[in-house]
Amino acid sequence: MITAVDFIALNTFTELVPAPDMVAISIGDPAQMPPENLSAFARAVRMEFLDLEPAEVEHYGMPEEVLFSHEQALQLSDFVQALHAERRPYRMVVHCRMGSSRSAAVALVVHQLTGCEFPRRPDAHFANLHVVELAARVTSTVIDVPRKLEGDEPHLYLPLQLQI
Repeated sequence: MITAVDFIALNTFTELVPAPDMVAISIGDPAQMPPENLSAFARAVRMEFLDLEPAEVEHYGMPEEVLFSHEQALQLSDFVQALHAERRPYRMVVHCRMGSSRSAAVALVVHQLTGCEFPRRPDAHFANLHVVELAARVTSTVIDVPRKLEGDEPHLYLPLQLQI
């Protein structure tokens, strides 16, 4: 079962030496090499898509394939639900390049599907809305993105260490 989730930046992820109970979701840009330490995690999945919304893809004339897709939402749901169905406890680490948008969105999805601990949930207000909305449709759930509150400024880039 997934007991906790956190989201971090790529540079923090690459320095991580995973504990035996850690699993990972690695998010990168299309054709970007996965982090070398990804294979050290008990279980891991790699996803590649840009941190864009559909309107941005259309505006810049990019192919839709660079967006988070229906198939990736299914892959995410299947991976999370399979791990959560196991008896063994897992802590899940989600990373993207900056650790604030794509990874935050995926961590919100993991939290919604499992009810696991998510200490940094209030900091997930920069979550990629396309990822959240598509995952919500695919999983038939409601996924709320925390609002950024006035004066609630840890800073754009979150603490480097894991919170789980």
